[in-house]
Amino acid sequence: FKNAKEIDLETIAFMIIGLPGETRETMQRTIDFAIELDPVIANFSMMTPYPGTKVYEIVKRQGRFLINDWEDYVFFEQKARYEMGEMTAELVEEMYRKAYRDFYLRPSPIMRRVKTKDFWLNLPRNMRIAANTFVPKKEKDGLRKAVEAEGAI
Repeated sequence: FKNAKEIDLETIAFMIIGLPGETRETMQRTIDFAIELDPVIANFSMMTPYPGTKVYEIVKRQGRFLINDWEDYVFFEQKARYEMGEMTAELVEEMYRKAYRDFYLRPSPIMRRVKTKDFWLNLPRNMRIAANTFVPKKEKDGLRKAVEAEGAI
């Protein structure tokens, strides 16, 4: 990242929150690392244990799925897909939102964005994205409620 910045290349970092065995502290270290790298764009995702992967098998043995079928793997839904040990869905979702707040609500990313023409041309869209990213959802969706009531797959 340092070398890319020296020659004015835009940098993007992709981070995963909620890997099996993670804690609040390890997720915070991921957030801190993204801030230390200071890319132009940081993308945070919640770990999704897709069927057929090793992570899926780990969760199947040691955790609890919060999804019922393939339709529940919506990429941009901003919901945790599983719980394991002390790592609850609420913790992962909280840290996911915190990652975006901590990274993007700093002076340098804000100034970088508002100085671009694109930001102002797409202001309504940018405000919707900000609201969806930074404002927590108060109500659990129907699927999550149903899975919690019936038990996991």
